[in-house]
Amino acid sequence: DAIPLTVVGGVFVLLFSFMVAQALMLITEALYQRGDIDLLLASPLPPWRILLVRMAAIAINVATLYLALAGAVFVWLPVFGGWQWIAFAPSVLALSLFSTGAALILAQILFRTLGPKTTRVAAQILASLIGAAFFLAMQSQNYLPRQDRAQFYKNVLTQLTPILGDAQSPLSIPARAALGQPLEFGIWVAVALGVYLIAVWRFSGRFLANAAAVADEPMTK
Repeated sequence: DAIPLTVVGGVFVLLFSFMVAQALMLITEALYQRGDIDLLLASPLPPWRILLVRMAAIAINVATLYLALAGAVFVWLPVFGGWQWIAFAPSVLALSLFSTGAALILAQILFRTLGPKTTRVAAQILASLIGAAFFLAMQSQNYLPRQDRAQFYKNVLTQLTPILGDAQSPLSIPARAALGQPLEFGIWVAVALGVYLIAVWRFSGRFLANAAAVADEPMTK
């Protein structure tokens, strides 16, 4: 139905924004930790293999908190007959891979446009803005009269339903995957894994170049 798809899709949009912000911070911190940089530069392995393992660790780190929070509720739903919810946790893990790939692309864009000096600060500011935007959005309801809040929620749901609640739209694939649709689950996992692998392969060389630039930065001051 449209309403469950909209609600689950909205949750995934929020999780995506948080995961991208967290992954972006972890990716930039990986560049600025000197021991990790020396290990990356000295390793005889191909750059994409090193980055594949490093980004996988970041993706798991990003997903752990949200899987723990969601698991406290959704782990019991299959026991009480909601077997379709058993796909929720793997769908969140796939979202973490997708978000890590997106964050890696965003990090490369920041390095190319801002350089190694400014990227770390820009990533911190961007992550803070994402968190502040969510906080302000949640607090904005407190400025409405209590009797108008239900109508406000209804209006928001009505506006989001055509976007996230359309069962024929590609935007609803993550929600349909989380609700246990087998075909959509397979598509979502394939898309998330594909974005992650393409981002790692495409930007592995640039990642090590950025690491070298960060390592040389103190010597240029």
